[in-house]
Amino acid sequence: IEQSLKLAPVVKSKTINVALTGNPNSGKTTLFNFASHSKEKVGNYGGITVDAKEARFEHNGYTFNLVDLPGTYSITSYTPEELYVRVHLFNELPDIILNVIDASNLERNLYLTTQLIDMDMRVVIALNMWDEFLEKGDQFDYHTLGKMIGIPMVPTVSSKGKGIEKLFEKIIDVYEDKDTITRHVHINYGKRIEKSIQKLQNLINVPGNEHLTVAVSPRYLSIKLLEQDKEEIK
Repeated sequence: IEQSLKLAPVVKSKTINVALTGNPNSGKTTLFNFASHSKEKVGNYGGITVDAKEARFEHNGYTFNLVDLPGTYSITSYTPEELYVRVHLFNELPDIILNVIDASNLERNLYLTTQLIDMDMRVVIALNMWDEFLEKGDQFDYHTLGKMIGIPMVPTVSSKGKGIEKLFEKIIDVYEDKDTITRHVHINYGKRIEKSIQKLQNLINVPGNEHLTVAVSPRYLSIKLLEQDKEEIK
């Protein structure tokens, strides 16, 4: 029996831990409510979600543990919401981050996405409020942008439940390493800043720091130190 146990292949868990991040008013909590059949309060101003809401549900043979994190524009330490999101991501290390974006306000919403890229975590983007985007007559080649930044994007209308099933199928693909778009990229901040990031990375990536670097990307830490982020310095 002991020998057969040693030879048994490692089976990947069918439980997927997903953390929802996004700007206030991106429709994040509405998506959470639809996917999990919850009835969480939805607000129209920043800071309505002051703590994380959790739900558990089954889909296509997988159990999803879904956590709706506070709405935030970035992951720094300037507000309680930002700090809460960062601490949760580092402490819980979710399998997938579901980044909910207001498709009609891409430039502002993608700032948070760039920080998730620096954190070196697996991300899937929900291009939410897609119907409002199309009504404007705009066009967006989200597939090509997804390939550029290494993050698959799925259009959704969370208020009507459109695209939600496809979104969670994509999350399964990324979790099972079957998605062809998913890859880790670095955002180039320019020669001068990149040189400083590399110097700090070399100082952080040393034997004895594994307890830190296994949870937090050394590149992300370096960027936060350059920003003189008080929590990261501490």
